[in-house]
Amino acid sequence: MNRDLSPGKLAHIACVMEVQARKPGNVHRFADFDDLDHLDFLLAAAAVAEPLDRAASVGVGRAVLEAVEATRRVVATNANLGIILLLAPMAAAPMDVELAAGLPRVLDALTVDDARHVYRAIRLANPGGLGRADAQDVADEPTVTLRQAMALAADRDLIARQYADGFPLVLGEGLPILRRHLNAGRALEPAIVATHVELLANHPDSLIARKLGLEVAREASRRARRALDAGLTPAALAALDAWLRADGRRRNPGTTADLVAAVLFAALREGAIPLPRPVGPAAWTGEPSWIPARSPSSKDQAMPAASYKVRVAKDELVFSSGHFITFDGDTCERIHGHNYRVAVEVDGPLDENGYVVDFIALRDMTRALVLELDHRMLLPGESPLIRVAAEGPNTVARFGDRFWSFPSDECVVLPVPNTTAELLARLLGERLLSAMKARGWPDPDALRVEVEECFGQSAEVRLIP
Repeated sequence: MNRDLSPGKLAHIACVMEVQARKPGNVHRFADFDDLDHLDFLLAAAAVAEPLDRAASVGVGRAVLEAVEATRRVVATNANLGIILLLAPMAAAPMDVELAAGLPRVLDALTVDDARHVYRAIRLANPGGLGRADAQDVADEPTVTLRQAMALAADRDLIARQYADGFPLVLGEGLPILRRHLNAGRALEPAIVATHVELLANHPDSLIARKLGLEVAREASRRARRALDAGLTPAALAALDAWLRADGRRRNPGTTADLVAAVLFAALREGAIPLPRPVGPAAWTGEPSWIPARSPSSKDQAMPAASYKVRVAKDELVFSSGHFITFDGDTCERIHGHNYRVAVEVDGPLDENGYVVDFIALRDMTRALVLELDHRMLLPGESPLIRVAAEGPNTVARFGDRFWSFPSDECVVLPVPNTTAELLARLLGERLLSAMKARGWPDPDALRVEVEECFGQSAEVRLIP
């Protein structure tokens, strides 16, 4: 056990270990974000030690507020609010009592004043994607205890759920996962990384869900599960890391990293991670081949970072179709046509064959979609200005006092409000993503579809699954 170290010291060490480990999608010593870097997390780790040492005497809420204030004196942005919220009640538990016994007493004793202090801390930290709550919103003054307030958010926030349910993901799941990997002989960094990926696979990350929606968070969990199923090989970890860092790094699994910091605190407190640590880097990194020496997203690498995409733009990917569009609310073009050309680009990591995707299969999927439009009249089925309806063997489109009647087998009614090149590109892209999923392909990092009406005149859409 490491109980000769104070809770604040253990919290400091846990935070340092968390940010040192090369966890997919997070800041670490070889990968910074534009607005937050490795040094910010080290400074934040040092800042919280004193306030968390006082948690048992001043109360959880006051300790959270003082820790956030101390962090903001050394870091200009939110680096550790989630970590502070998790560590404060753990630090308040008596050191001579096991966490599993002491932490429930701390949570049961939380007050309305604790909630007020935490609300102030959250407003000061100003975390991204917080939004508004119907009841007990952090912009208002709370009227319930901190634990009751957290219970109101437990269905959408993993940190709040720990307060409501007694820290099950930290003590009941994350800590046993970390112990299992350490007991299997893994060095500390690979064990931390494995714990992070396993928690992410089991629980959609709250930060990703707040920023991008629950379905993107679930996709992050699915990709983490694939990395686990692949044995957490360097290639599997690199693919997960690349996807999480795409889209402007908005897929950063920050809540999962916060949970890992809390797991490390618990492991240090009980002695599952002994201190002083063994001499030499092998106790930290283990076998060099187990984890990539440097993140694919790092600017500081022995080998240059690489990203991959494939592009198909073949003569077969053309369709000749008629259309007309509406604009300015009261104008409809005359019927005319184009010899459209389609190009498709897929961004993503390499698979075991060294492919992003199979060129031929991508071409054939795109060709099948293009053929559905070829030598057809394209009609907008969702236009607020053009009414489209079947009348006998024909399909009739009406705009004001004008109308057009086409043989139904020579036109196609599309789920778009206008048959512009932009919306045709989006429609083809969405259908192509569905076709890729139906084949069992993983979602790409991004899909681009270009629709060219004539030489030098095209529209492109970029879709991020």
